[in-house]
Amino acid sequence: GTIPDNIWGLIDIQELRMNDNNFEGTLPDTVGELLKLKTLHIENNNFDGTLPNSMKNLEELEKLRISGNAFDGEVPDGLCLLRTSESGSGSLEEFVADCDAFKPKCPCCTECVAHNKPAQEKPDVHEEPEADPTAAPTPTPQEVADNINEPDRSDRFNQIKHRLVDEGISTADVLKPPPKGEKRSAQRKALEWIADEDNR
Repeated sequence: GTIPDNIWGLIDIQELRMNDNNFEGTLPDTVGELLKLKTLHIENNNFDGTLPNSMKNLEELEKLRISGNAFDGEVPDGLCLLRTSESGSGSLEEFVADCDAFKPKCPCCTECVAHNKPAQEKPDVHEEPEADPTAAPTPTPQEVADNINEPDRSDRFNQIKHRLVDEGISTADVLKPPPKGEKRSAQRKALEWIADEDNR
């Protein structure tokens, strides 16, 4: 439904939070008569139309959230002058809106929210490509080591390391020695353990 008219007669009110309801209609010019208003939250409703020029009178307004509605048109210049910025001298520190809904785009919003975003938007699920059943399985590090017959520990270590990188099982950065004072990666430890297998 619409907001009762008597709400706009509460001239001494400092906080007005009407977000996440089903209010609809336009924002009346009388909103500019709430001169002591510091917080106005009307996000996630069904308001439409343009923002009234009278909002320039809300010189004590600090937080304004109007996203999740169907406002359009232009953001009044007087409202932007309430911003605490180089171009404004007012007290408005937070202005959250569907910036792209306005033409031109909201020039003084502090945060832009996606316009007309569905209430329950499905997450973007990344689908992994199906594995090729005919492709050879990726060998385990132990299987890689078992195919290397090198008695010298150093040579054996390097051959296993290069094979792991070539097979895409690990990367050179992960397997390289850590800087002094830092811990070895888990894969580096496993590589050393496998390379020393003949000495155990």
